[in-house]
Amino acid sequence: MNNKTIVAVIIVAVIAATTAFVVYTEFYATSPTPMTPPDQSPTFPAQSPTSPVTSNPTPTPSSDTSGSSGGNQNVKPTPYYPLTVTDVWGTEVVIKSAPKRIVSLAPSITELVFAAGAGDQVVGVTDYCDYPYAFKTWIAAGNMSSIGGYWHPPIEPIIAVNPDLIFACGDGASDEAAVKLRALNYTVVVLNPITIQAIINDIELIGKATNHTVEATATINNLQTRINAVKDKVANITDKPNVCYMMGTTYAAGSGSFISDCITLAGGVNVFGDLEAAYPQVSREVVIGKNPDIIITSGSTKTFLNNTNWSTINAVINGKVYTVNNYNAYSRNGPRFIEALEDIASKIHPELFGTAP
Repeated sequence: MNNKTIVAVIIVAVIAATTAFVVYTEFYATSPTPMTPPDQSPTFPAQSPTSPVTSNPTPTPSSDTSGSSGGNQNVKPTPYYPLTVTDVWGTEVVIKSAPKRIVSLAPSITELVFAAGAGDQVVGVTDYCDYPYAFKTWIAAGNMSSIGGYWHPPIEPIIAVNPDLIFACGDGASDEAAVKLRALNYTVVVLNPITIQAIINDIELIGKATNHTVEATATINNLQTRINAVKDKVANITDKPNVCYMMGTTYAAGSGSFISDCITLAGGVNVFGDLEAAYPQVSREVVIGKNPDIIITSGSTKTFLNNTNWSTINAVINGKVYTVNNYNAYSRNGPRFIEALEDIASKIHPELFGTAP
């Protein structure tokens, strides 16, 4: 090969390299930069209801196979943070980033957070939180922190766990704490799920706020399926019994409670549905005047059946006074309302549900 040929080959090689560099630079200079996805929520290993967490959580992305075809069907679209949600006080709360350290200030709220799929991010609960896990065992093992009592909790234990999202209960129990924590620039969402629809709405809100919309939606769909199963069975009932739910002998369920919703859905008529309060105080004389066909009580049936003061009520005469199957399902405004609904339905219409009251 002569010198002229060698020079020609070199020139061609240089031109080709230069062209490739220009094309490469042009493409990547004008292409959008891939966005780094936010950190995903950690996932605890499956636990039995009485077992504490015994290992550190490993970050694991959630999956969503809905609404997609082909490609990677295990990619969950994440909401854009900062995210704004409106709580029960009407406050627009800005959640700056995906929460990793959640504190719940009420047992019912704790149950809602876990039902929404965000339980893995909970680092603090009250001393009264005991579902869906035995949290006292977790706390004793050092895998969960106690923030103390439910009623007017002190803010120091809450601050000590360094939360990035706090769910407070707007029934008066943690109102003061919520105000103080907001004044200290903590992110606080206040919930007060007193009716069935409010419970479902709050599961949806928690799912949105914590980037667990898929899990929250699955829970809501399951609850709605069970609600519909009860509604379908009583759909043709025309003779609906008058029902009274009593906490002791002085408080009843008014129209502002999820128990009233349960009575209606189960094919009954709440005798105190004309009272707007969730759990109004009522006198014995008023209860006797309402003359319910069925009494469901959180206490002992003997209080009514063995006391002559109640002997003129239809429910007592016919022996239709029943105690609740699970008091917490009746007393906590959370996802276990469905258990109360099914229990009430079995007591009002045992002939339809095939279960003993």
